Amino acid sequence: MIYQVEGLSKSYGAYKVLDQVCLEVFPRSSVAIMGPSGSGKSTLLHCLGGVDRADQGSLLFEGNNLQQMGEEAIASLRRERIASIFQFFYLLPTLTVSENIAFPLMMQDHTAAERNERVQEMMQAVAMDHRAQAYPNQLSGGEQQRVAIARALIMRPSVVLADEPTGNLDRKNGESILELMQQLITRQSSTLILVTHSKEAAAVCRSLWFMEDGQLHS
Repeated sequence: MIYQVEGLSKSYGAYKVLDQVCLEVFPRSSVAIMGPSGSGKSTLLHCLGGVDRADQGSLLFEGNNLQQMGEEAIASLRRERIASIFQFFYLLPTLTVSENIAFPLMMQDHTAAERNERVQEMMQAVAMDHRAQAYPNQLSGGEQQRVAIARALIMRPSVVLADEPTGNLDRKNGESILELMQQLITRQSSTLILVTHSKEAAAVCRSLWFMEDGQLHS
């Protein structure tokens, strides 16, 4: 089991964002979560990624209770096991394409040769090897998201959490990014949890859940 979530609740003041959410996610599965703005989708994703903590309930990731883990342990999981892809690309503007992709490896004990090999592999996988020395401001939106996907997947994570990954792209680029993301995640045997407003994006996943007023329904 990748995730086992039971009775997860979170409030901001009097506003309950998550209300007794229960969810099971299995290895190598793909799950889409749809719902209106403010329904709690992104908050749930933040809790699954260890970015935020729920007020109550149990959230197990690969058997580890994220609710009870310290910040250092969660940070380690986020570096090695849990990857995130966002609507906004969050590339480091002073680093080149190859340097942005390599950045997660800098935090680990890899030799320069190992880093270079994995970066070259990922740049080829996302068809960005010809732009290796370009900077983010020299790239289109679609190209920036390809780099962001490569950066997220270079650690070969157990799970990829994607929050509206095509939200800043036109339809053609969005379709291309979804296809690429699913291909790479499947090749790495990772699990995908996708939050989206788009029915087209949700269609790439094998199971679909809906959020409304902080509650999750199949």
